[in-house]
Amino acid sequence: MDCSDNDDQSDQQENVGAKLQAARRAARERYQLIAEALKAEAGIKRHYTHKLIAGLAWSDEAKILAPQGVTRRQLYVLAHECAHVVLHTGPNAVWKPGHIKEHEAETYAHRAFERYGLAVPPQSARWARDYVGEWIMKDQADGIAICPMATEFAAGKRSPLDPLPAVDGMPPRDFSNRLDRFIAKGSQTMIEQEAARLEEEGLSVGSDNLPNACATCWFFEAKSTEGWHHGTCKAFAIGTNFARFDENHCGNGRAWRPHPGLLVKYSYAHHQRGGFWSRLGNAIIDRISGRYRHQQSPEGQSRIKAIEYRTKSD
Repeated sequence: MDCSDNDDQSDQQENVGAKLQAARRAARERYQLIAEALKAEAGIKRHYTHKLIAGLAWSDEAKILAPQGVTRRQLYVLAHECAHVVLHTGPNAVWKPGHIKEHEAETYAHRAFERYGLAVPPQSARWARDYVGEWIMKDQADGIAICPMATEFAAGKRSPLDPLPAVDGMPPRDFSNRLDRFIAKGSQTMIEQEAARLEEEGLSVGSDNLPNACATCWFFEAKSTEGWHHGTCKAFAIGTNFARFDENHCGNGRAWRPHPGLLVKYSYAHHQRGGFWSRLGNAIIDRISGRYRHQQSPEGQSRIKAIEYRTKSD
């Protein structure tokens, strides 16, 4: 085997590795979109995150503790906690035995995966049956009558797709058949409102003298040549790698542009460290996120001074 053969094999391995990384990134971003849709369906008001494959739900407050949902196992836990908010909010749910609630939540989570075209991971499916089984034993010990449908589910004899009155027809709002339209509609609403605001102020947004989009992707790209695509676009609240090249979103800047005054108002960015794109990205991101306004308020200034004082003291 000559050197050229080794080079060809090396190139093939690199291509395979690059394709696998791209596939993982695409899957991660789609899981994130599905996670946001699941939370929107359930009306979640607060999502506390952690890295454990476990979760909690405060149904009446519409709050959950669950992983971010960037893998299928994480997404299953998130769907389970969303189920409690959808199904077990209100006084009637208080009297339901625990094993019935958990059977309903597992059924909801399985059906959520079915709606979004995902396969439930085998480990999550086993965990679901075991978890319902644990609640059955607990409720039996407390003298509570056991639902035969929950028993069959725990034994693997009942499919989560079989009719279950408490879960049938849930959630009332189903975004699974319109996931892409759901995302694009929100983006289009933002674009239309921004255009209307600029028109009211008598401003025109030219395509020659402004940076494309919100410059978030440029900001991350300047910080890391490899990991910039893992950032979140500030204009569309999705992965920069997806928003930047998608015509329905940023489209490399054709779909959204910042206020023209940003470049003048935040000229202080030129005095910060880093390259031009990094400074410009910092300035625009600060403006969009509201950090600049916070820093300009008296309360914000005093807080910054206190932080600076503590830093110097340390």
